[in-house]
Amino acid sequence: MIRTLRLRVTPLGFTRLFSAAFASIAATFGSAGHAQTSWNAACTVDAMSDSLVCNATDAEMNVAVFFDGKGNVTSVCALRHDFPGVAGAIRVDRGAAVDVEPPIPCSRSPKLVRSVLKGKIITTRHMAFPVRAPIDKTTAISGLKEAIAQAIASR
Repeated sequence: MIRTLRLRVTPLGFTRLFSAAFASIAATFGSAGHAQTSWNAACTVDAMSDSLVCNATDAEMNVAVFFDGKGNVTSVCALRHDFPGVAGAIRVDRGAAVDVEPPIPCSRSPKLVRSVLKGKIITTRHMAFPVRAPIDKTTAISGLKEAIAQAIASR
């Protein structure tokens, strides 16, 4: 069993990001010398829609990267941001930061998602409720491409 992330619409129409256990093949890749470079990636088939759901998370669970069956990044999430009404942020390398807000602290910004696989680092800014103080985390992107490729090949 592995932990994977899903976007789900509740019966009341709210969209939620949640973690669930699925039996699937996962791949972990990374490079030595960085504190947060290990990536876990998995693809599962949704039991209700038969659609392929793929995501990768860094070892520290700061960042989630959703991708399609061809390896194209579709969204990026700052997983630890949960302070209601306060924006967190995601930034790739020295690019512009993109604001994200709970309950789904994710972005589908075309510029951001295009830059993920080309970049070297992803920086997230989150605030953990109830303390309103920014916490910045940097994750090396090295190993992400390989983890995505392995997850797609293993499905």
